[in-house]
Amino acid sequence: MPFPARADAHRNRALSAIISPAYQSEAVQRLKLPFPILSDRNRALARAIKLPTFSVAGMILLKRMALVIDAGVIAKSFYPVFPPDKSAEEVIAWLRASR
Repeated sequence: MPFPARADAHRNRALSAIISPAYQSEAVQRLKLPFPILSDRNRALARAIKLPTFSVAGMILLKRMALVIDAGVIAKSFYPVFPPDKSAEEVIAWLRASR
């Protein structure tokens, strides 16, 4: 499901532990994301704030989650993300209710 183009989409970011910048760039195009995927390939952020991870094929990856960060502070976390196709709607509803 493509992400809707929104006026505030510039505030969104994705975080990935996958090493390849080429993969991240391809994913942005394939998924039609209106925001960049940032790299945490050494998992420095993941370790610092204890983000959930899992291992597959010898790689340690980040579990799917959403964080709302306001002025550098995590205001809300959405984890686990289930069902994944409803996550964006859940975050948007929370943001609207928090205004």
